[in-house]
Amino acid sequence: MSAKKSLSQQAYEALRHQIIALKLEPGQVIDEQILKEELGVGRTPIREALQRLAQENLVTIIPRRGMFVAEIGLTDLQRLFEMRLALESLAARLASERGQESHWAAMEQLLDDVRNLNPASNERFSELDEAFH
Repeated sequence: MSAKKSLSQQAYEALRHQIIALKLEPGQVIDEQILKEELGVGRTPIREALQRLAQENLVTIIPRRGMFVAEIGLTDLQRLFEMRLALESLAARLASERGQESHWAAMEQLLDDVRNLNPASNERFSELDEAFH
């Protein structure tokens, strides 16, 4: 398998990041044409990425009305945090059992990067958090 990402995967990652970073706000209409220009990819990769995001409930597709960034409510957040607590506890336990010295060194570097981070840099913090996990 090639290490190079498909255009669909690149579009998916870029759009997911924009949604998580609130560059695309909840309820915002998604304009495919603007996304094509911003991301420099064609219609098919954008549509494939949006379908995948819809499966993950990050995008809402309403036939004959359009596509929107999904709204998130308090109940959704509570369920998300409950699930993350269970999954991250398991992940931490498995990492402690299976980790190697190279993993610990990489994690230590990420922690150093977080410690030296400008508190106002939410986007960079999100990148480091994702890399850490």
